Amino acid sequence: MFVTLVDGVYPNWTGRRHILHFTSADGLTWKYINTCALSSERVIDPMVYRIKDTWYMVYKDEAVGSRTYRSESKDLIEWTNHQPATPDGRQEAPFVFRWQGAYWMIVDSVNSKSPGLRIYKSPNGIDHWEYNNTILDVADGIRPSDNNVGHHPGIVVQSTRDGGEQCLLFYFTHQERRTVMQLAELELGADGKAFCNRNKYAGSKL
Repeated sequence: MFVTLVDGVYPNWTGRRHILHFTSADGLTWKYINTCALSSERVIDPMVYRIKDTWYMVYKDEAVGSRTYRSESKDLIEWTNHQPATPDGRQEAPFVFRWQGAYWMIVDSVNSKSPGLRIYKSPNGIDHWEYNNTILDVADGIRPSDNNVGHHPGIVVQSTRDGGEQCLLFYFTHQERRTVMQLAELELGADGKAFCNRNKYAGSKL
């Protein structure tokens, strides 16, 4: 488990923020392993994935304009080669996944002028991330508590009965003083752009 530790409770986005590494044999009792040495001491929202014999971590670095950064490791202990992952700034909660024969990254843009979840595509899952599309950027959901912009994405890709792939997108919406988890489907259009019709299953009991 990789989790963010903030060194206090702040009324604003200040203070040191580190990503800590824990392991567990049973998923209940966790042992502290180390604090990851990354691009700065203001890092949050880690996501770790593996390609061949190398582990990669994408995360938000608040010290450099809240950009999405990427580091790599052979052993999950020592992290090196810290660098920007996308060409854009002001992002958080990056999530990398394999889908439709390619690697994808989805992030929360946290930008009031350009809200929503930005999607990038890469041929190798390591670099050359190219912008693909922005989804859930308008408050057009008709399901209960889905009438707002989507935030903090998570992806589950599952096999379908016909041998295909279904990409499930988890996200949350702000609802006055609370947040609500939502689930929708990410799809790929004929134009190669990923899209999400959050109202596709509205009213369905499935």
